[in-house]
Parts: sequence; C-alpha cells; structure tokens
Amino acid sequence: MENSLNISFPLDMALYFVQSLPNDYQNAILQMLLNKPQQETVATQKLSFEYGAAKSAILYVAPDFNAPLEDFNEYM
Repeated sequence: MENSLNISFPLDMALYFVQSLPNDYQNAILQMLLNKPQQETVATQKLSFEYGAAKSAILYVAPDFNAPLEDFNEYM
C-alpha cells in the first residue's frame, strides 16, 4: 500500500496515538509495518468503528469554544 499523502509525524506522537487504539488495531498496524504476508488477519479485514468509539478522544474543549471570533466581525 502506497502512502500518497506524504505526511510525517514525530515518532512520540505516532506512538502515543497507536497506544491509545484498541489491541486489534495496534496489531493490524504492526502487521502492516512488518509487511507480513497477506493472510486473514485484522489488517486485511475492513475495520469499522462503532458509534461513540471516539468519545474519549477529545480531552479538552475551551470554555469559549462557541464564542464568536473577533476576526469575523466584519462578516457578521
């Protein structure tokens, strides 16, 4: 599989993200990185998320998140 986006992340950021995933997803990523032969594994199955799977992903929302931005006053 070719990465056409060519995006790079610091290694510690990538490891933190991978460690926060369920074990099945961690194993799928490891298998893809090690280029193991294609067999019936989680990596070859379509991974699906359940409703609410990312509810713990947002750790902080600023209290003024919905406040109007001063930069857009001229458009309002």
